[in-house]
Amino acid sequence: NLFNQSYTAVMENALVDVFGSIGIEFEGRAYAMGGTPAAPEIALCNEAIFGTDPDVLSWDFAMLDGRIWDRKGMYSNRGAGLNPNRPAIFDMFIDKFVERRVEEIQKIEERGLTGLYMNPDVFEEMKNGIPDTFGLNSEQINALPRFVRHFKCQDALEKGDPTCDDMKYDNKEVCPDRKGMASWHPGWKLMALWGNTIALFLSETLLDAIAEIGPDSDRASLLRHLETEEKIDYQKFSKSDLPDLEGSFLTQIGDELLNETDVSIFFRSPSICHTARLPAETRYLGILTESDKVGVDGYDKGIPKNVAEFLKGGDDSLISMPLVYDPAERQSCEFELNRDYKDFFYASNKMSWSSLTIPNKAEAQIYGKDADRYKYHGLLVMCIKSCDWGRCPSGDMQLESIQKGQVQFEVNGIPVTNVTKFLDCGVLRGEQGHSWKPNADGQYTLKAKVLGDGAGLSYIRISSLILL
Repeated sequence: NLFNQSYTAVMENALVDVFGSIGIEFEGRAYAMGGTPAAPEIALCNEAIFGTDPDVLSWDFAMLDGRIWDRKGMYSNRGAGLNPNRPAIFDMFIDKFVERRVEEIQKIEERGLTGLYMNPDVFEEMKNGIPDTFGLNSEQINALPRFVRHFKCQDALEKGDPTCDDMKYDNKEVCPDRKGMASWHPGWKLMALWGNTIALFLSETLLDAIAEIGPDSDRASLLRHLETEEKIDYQKFSKSDLPDLEGSFLTQIGDELLNETDVSIFFRSPSICHTARLPAETRYLGILTESDKVGVDGYDKGIPKNVAEFLKGGDDSLISMPLVYDPAERQSCEFELNRDYKDFFYASNKMSWSSLTIPNKAEAQIYGKDADRYKYHGLLVMCIKSCDWGRCPSGDMQLESIQKGQVQFEVNGIPVTNVTKFLDCGVLRGEQGHSWKPNADGQYTLKAKVLGDGAGLSYIRISSLILL
């Protein structure tokens, strides 16, 4: 689909004027990331990616996490409970057979947070109301409204004869080789259905709020009342039990780390995330790069991969680990197609030592402004750029490479002796354990030196470095 056909873009287009009519600026951030689980990286990088000001955070990770409830539990608790704006969590697609996901939303409410989900029975009713194209002649099909034409064939949405397969993607003549037009991805009509459904729900919610406020209400008193209620709810969250850990991925990260740390850190403690991922507010606002290059079109893109591969350093030199993008991921088209790019921080065996520092001054000011630096527990979580379909090119260093000693790390001059796997990420460990002390400025400088596994180019691509 084109970017403006995403359900977030459809929703925003439908609601901008509705909310604008009463002076509210409505913004929909289409920050989806393909092939990405909800945790741990995205959950721990919530503020850096989605910002500190969202009112609603959607959960739409069903492709990888559809039946993995514990990742959703971490994402929802950190998103709704730790983001300073305390947004509602909205589960886009509840499969009626996955009851555990419904339970997770209900538990969010019980903990004092706001959880919403799209009722699968209601969606089934909407599906049943869409006219079936099968058995209709071309004249009858063309007489259908555009948004339901070629939508359902033989009771299946966007697939089947006579036309639903062929008409799943719109504007095929526009950049016909664009990525993502796969059988398992939703087409533009499903995107429009979801986007307009959300828009209708939010419009009704807005009307209900206006009716509740009324023309003669004491708005200042009402605001104080609502703020008090929110404060009570948040206190309930902070005192509530953690999500059920039985069978959770957190029980698989090793007894040593679990014995050293309180598992609540992963659900309730603040984090600062130094992430190269896109889309992300930290990059669009110039926070990551401490740059005046800002905006979804003007942000600092870093350097291309083919340039980074030629960077060199002397035996004892230390260079800043560059922010790198892969030009092959960027599609060339006259229309915007996507903003989902898995950029990374890069170090290779040509560079000797290179470094990253977390938090930088901008990150400390934006994400740490409500707490002093000693609030953090000194855990450093490093997430490596994943390889498509698990097929990594020769020389690409993953977490196993670190464990084999093919990449050396130091934190504030102290050697990293191992890394404890945390799903797709790893928690750095030294002789002192997993907790690291900050320097005098409250920062942690990670130095990396790639040794590699042979005579050719070896490199590591760090997606995010996270302080807990």
